[in-house]
Amino acid sequence: MLIVGTGGLSHQMNGERGGFNNEKWTGILDLIADNPKKLTAMRHADYIKLGGTEGAEEIMWLAMRGRSRAREEGAPELHCR
Repeated sequence: MLIVGTGGLSHQMNGERGGFNNEKWTGILDLIADNPKKLTAMRHADYIKLGGTEGAEEIMWLAMRGRSRAREEGAPELHCR
């Protein structure tokens, strides 16, 4: 089984924060792998604050993690950054 999460991790293309890119927010990848429950407690506004309006696409990554049972089933995981 292959499960893919797509979308940007941190960016805002327009508005007063246009060009915003929070490079430190790439830590979300560790949270997705190791502590997804922390991310489910966040509000949509929290995702926008940390990753920009288009960065809210991170929710798709979280949905991908929710579907994945790779760890529980012993399957290998591959994370590309």
